[in-house]
Amino acid sequence: MKILAFTDIHESLSCRKKVEALIKKERPEVAVCAGDFTVFEQHLDQMMDWMQKLPVPVLLIHGNHEEEAVIRKMCTHRSNVTFIHKKPTTINGVTFIGWGGGGFDVKDINFDYYSREIEPLAKKAQKIVFVTHGPPNHSKLDYLYKEHVGNRSYENFIRKHDNVVLAISGHLHENFEKEDHLHRTKLINPGPNGKIINI
Repeated sequence: MKILAFTDIHESLSCRKKVEALIKKERPEVAVCAGDFTVFEQHLDQMMDWMQKLPVPVLLIHGNHEEEAVIRKMCTHRSNVTFIHKKPTTINGVTFIGWGGGGFDVKDINFDYYSREIEPLAKKAQKIVFVTHGPPNHSKLDYLYKEHVGNRSYENFIRKHDNVVLAISGHLHENFEKEDHLHRTKLINPGPNGKIINI
């Protein structure tokens, strides 16, 4: 599967044009946005309409600049945008598990509860793409000011499941476009200009 991933676009017109150009050139099967596509929900309708009009299905989570309830409601009448926060979605044998918001906590108790809830699904999935706004702990993606600031709950989920083939996250602008591996999982912060990933 060919995926176009982007994050933290914060309404940027130039970044949107780069994402559009990548889609036109690479023809991915799906686009994934890992949150913070607005600046505290300014021009939210405009950004949602932009994703709705992209010529590829968009899977979306919210970042720390968006509210879960607001984005969930706005996705209900946009057929091209699927809100995957707490709503796993399978496309062509690949299961996308999304967890939005946050980005500042080293541990996420709510995600820990949720991961136990979806454990049967996670176990039987052929391939998992794990999408979070903040990065997992212990990689190049969360290394900032000489320490690891990522989320240990996300790290534990990745280490527990050998079928997580890809983890997409953003939040830390300093680490845009960085890639790494954790356990058996490829990690990427695609940044706002978008990245093509083949799995």
